[in-house]
Amino acid sequence: TTEIYTLSLHDALPIYVRYMFSSTLPQGTVVKLQVDSGDNSPWYLINTADFEVAPAAIAAPANSINVTQAPYSADNTGVKDSTTALQNAINAGETSGQVVYLPAGTYTISNPLNVNNVTVEGAGEWYTVLTGSNVEFAGQIAPASTNVNVSNLAIFGNVAVRNDSDGSVNGFNGGFSSSNISNVWIQNTKVGAWIVGPATNLTFNSLRIMDLKADGINFNAANGAISTATIENTFFRNTQDDGMAMWAENAADTNITLNQNTVISPGLANNIAIYGAGSGDVISNNLLEDPVTRGSCIHDGLRFSAVATSGPITIENNELERCGQYDPGFYFGVGAVWFWPLDGNMETAVNLSGNTKIGRAHV
Repeated sequence: TTEIYTLSLHDALPIYVRYMFSSTLPQGTVVKLQVDSGDNSPWYLINTADFEVAPAAIAAPANSINVTQAPYSADNTGVKDSTTALQNAINAGETSGQVVYLPAGTYTISNPLNVNNVTVEGAGEWYTVLTGSNVEFAGQIAPASTNVNVSNLAIFGNVAVRNDSDGSVNGFNGGFSSSNISNVWIQNTKVGAWIVGPATNLTFNSLRIMDLKADGINFNAANGAISTATIENTFFRNTQDDGMAMWAENAADTNITLNQNTVISPGLANNIAIYGAGSGDVISNNLLEDPVTRGSCIHDGLRFSAVATSGPITIENNELERCGQYDPGFYFGVGAVWFWPLDGNMETAVNLSGNTKIGRAHV
């Protein structure tokens, strides 16, 4: 007989629910989503159900700092605030050069965690969870934090309203150079990562960024140039502003590579956006689907008082699905790839090649 698992929608948060079964479900298992008598919402919308085989938890690296052990004694049950304990452990790791290890569990955070010259590692995206009112890793600005490595954990915020003046509710915020962020699950924050220049040699690899109030990742060169930065193998869904953006607000975004990412259903703006730039930026091999309004799959514009692009820019081998639309906010149609010289002339070379357009997608 087929085994049936029933998940009550009463357990679901307004945006998402995440659940780990006690064992791998055998082939043919039926998973049923059910409204029970105690589920009182006037309606339910099931957007997507994803299933995967979760890997085993990652053990503590040798000679690492275990944040749950003395003298830090961070609470991994989620009951007590762990901000001070985690910050103390991070400070110790910066001094000693040891990896700061967060065992499986839930850590409640009430202020951003300041990081510089430190490695922070969890037991895995399904096991180590940071949550709270201001759950964020904060980098220094001008000069940027350097040699920051964060991996194998999840960041679950509880942001209900977008407030652009609040920079303490992003997954990552500030400046990061010579740094790597990998295998991090970010959900229900304002922004996944807001990177402020000057910064260089930064890589985001294999992240999941979902259900945000604003951008997925934005390279905002507000305080100085951002150069040689990469976003790769990362999944974005249901951001409420651009999925990935380069905003050359006061300086250039140069040699930025956005490669092999998936961006689905940004609620506002674009899957990928360029607002001014530098030179040598590459957008390649991305799957971009279903923008909702005030944008499309790829946008190149001179807007928001940005620095004009020095170019060239390469846009190649991307798959653009159901992108072109008449926009009810702008009152004009946009293509799958669209250009808008709002603030001035755009005279830089843009090399487009090998992009595949499927459904409602017109350049």
